[in-house]
Amino acid sequence: MSSNGLLPDEKILFKNKEITQRVINKLGPVNDLIRIVEITEPIGNITYLKEKSKSKEIETVEFEPAFKLFNVETFNTSFKFKNEEILMLNDNHGIDTNESFELFIDTLIDEHVRIIMLKVFDKIKKLANDNIFDIKDSLWKKIIKFFYKIIGKNYDNRKFKVNNVKKIISKIFEASDRIAMKFKRGPATYLICSEGMAKLLLKDKIHNLSYGILENVGNIKELQIIVNKDMKYDDMSIYVGRKTMENEPGIYMPIMNTNDNIISYYLNEEKKELILSMKIRKCIINTEECEENIAKLDFELSGKLKKEFIKK
Repeated sequence: MSSNGLLPDEKILFKNKEITQRVINKLGPVNDLIRIVEITEPIGNITYLKEKSKSKEIETVEFEPAFKLFNVETFNTSFKFKNEEILMLNDNHGIDTNESFELFIDTLIDEHVRIIMLKVFDKIKKLANDNIFDIKDSLWKKIIKFFYKIIGKNYDNRKFKVNNVKKIISKIFEASDRIAMKFKRGPATYLICSEGMAKLLLKDKIHNLSYGILENVGNIKELQIIVNKDMKYDDMSIYVGRKTMENEPGIYMPIMNTNDNIISYYLNEEKKELILSMKIRKCIINTEECEENIAKLDFELSGKLKKEFIKK
C-alpha cells in the first residue's frame, strides 16, 4: 500500500485489450458511422476497393484494390483527484478504494470517448458533400455570390425551404438514393442532426439524452437517427451517410490492442492528489471516394412548421 494507506502500490492498473474493449464498447453510435479496426502494429495499410472504371456501353462498374497508409498517434487523457475525494467516497458513501478507482476510470474513459466522438463528427463534417443533388447556380445567383464574397460574407442558396416534416424526410431519402447512385455500394444507413431536428423527425418521441456527444435516438425506416449534442438545438442541418463497411471507402479508426494502451496513476504525496492517466494509441483516417457516401442537407423551416418549432 502507498503511504496514505488508500492506494495499492502498482502503478499500472489495466493494459492490453481490456482498455481497448472498454473504449470501443462505450463508443456506441460511432460504431454505426465508421469502421473500427483493432491492430497490433502502429504502422500499416487499410485495404479497400475503389471504383476503377465505368463502361459507357453497359451499366457495369469495376473495382480495384487500394490502400490507405496509417500511422497511429498516442493520445493521453488524465484527471486529478484529491485524497479527500477518495476518503469522502469511503466515509460518506461506503465506497471502498477499488470501487472508487472504477468510478474514476469510468470518468476517464468517458472523457476519452467524448473526444473521439468530437473528432469523428468533425471528420464527417469536413468530408460531407453539400451539393449531393448537383444543383447548378443560375447566372443571377452567381452574381449575388460574387458580391457576397467581396464583402466577406457567405451566400447560402442551397437551403431547402420546407413547411412540413414529410418534405424533410423525402429529401433525406432522396439524398440516400443519390449516395447509392454515386457511391455504388448501397444507400445511406444513418443521419446526424441536432436534438431539435430529431424531435421534429420523431414527433418528440426521443428518450432522455445521456452523457456523450453522439447518441442513437431512433430510426426512420433503415436510417439510424443520431443526435449530436454539440450542435445547437435549432440547427437545421442534417448529415446523411453510409456506415463504413469492410473493404469500402470511408472513415476508419485503427486502434492498438497491445500493451501500449495503459491506464496508470501517479500519487503526488506533496499535493495529496492522485493523477489518473490513460494512454491510447489510435488514429482516425479517411480513404479516397468517401465524400461520396456523406451528404449535408440544410433546411429552412417555414409556415406552420416554423411556428410549431419556435413554440418548443
